[in-house]
Amino acid sequence: IFLAGLYYKTNDLDKAEAELIKVIKALPNDKNNYIELFNLYCRRKKFKQAVNLYEKAINIFSKEKIFYISLGALFYIEKKYDKTKECYKKIIRLTNDIDIYLKLSALYSELGKPASSIRILKQTVKIFPKNSIAHLRLGRAYLEAGRLMESSDMYNKALKLEDKNVDVSLILGKINSKIGKTNKAIEVLQNAIQKW
Repeated sequence: IFLAGLYYKTNDLDKAEAELIKVIKALPNDKNNYIELFNLYCRRKKFKQAVNLYEKAINIFSKEKIFYISLGALFYIEKKYDKTKECYKKIIRLTNDIDIYLKLSALYSELGKPASSIRILKQTVKIFPKNSIAHLRLGRAYLEAGRLMESSDMYNKALKLEDKNVDVSLILGKINSKIGKTNKAIEVLQNAIQKW
C-alpha cells in the first residue's frame, strides 16, 4: 500500500492502480485497500471498475455502510436512481442513519414522487422525533404537496425544537395566513421579529 501511495503522489496513476490491485489480491480482507482503489477509480472516471470493485467488496464486507454510501453516490452521479435507492435502503436496514433517510426522501422528491418522499420523511420523524431538520423537510414536502395543515403542524414542531429559527417562523407565518389563521400568523411573525 505504501508503494501505491508513492505512485499516487507522483501522479503515476497506472502504477498506483496496479499496485492497489496486487495489495487487494494479497490482503482481500482489508477494507481500506478497496476504499483507496475505489477512490482512485473515481478520480480516473473509471466508474464501471469502481462499481465492480465495490460490488465485490460488499460480498466480503456486507455490513459496512461506507461501501453502500459510496456506491449510492456514484449511482446518483450516473443517474442510476433505482440503484441509488437500493443502496440507501440497504444502509437504512443496516443502521438508522438520519442522513440516508433524508437523502432517500430528497431522491424521491427529485424523481417527482412526493408521496414516497413524504412516506420516508414520516418514518424519519417517527424514528428521530427530536430532529428539527426531519420536521422541516416533512413540513416542506407537505407544503409542496399543497397539504397546508400538515405542513403547519410540522413547521410548528420544528419551531418547538429550534425556537430561534427565524426562517421557520416566517414560513409558518405565511402558511398560517394561507390557511386562514391570521391571528396565529401575526403571533408567529411577531415572535420571529423579536428573535431577530
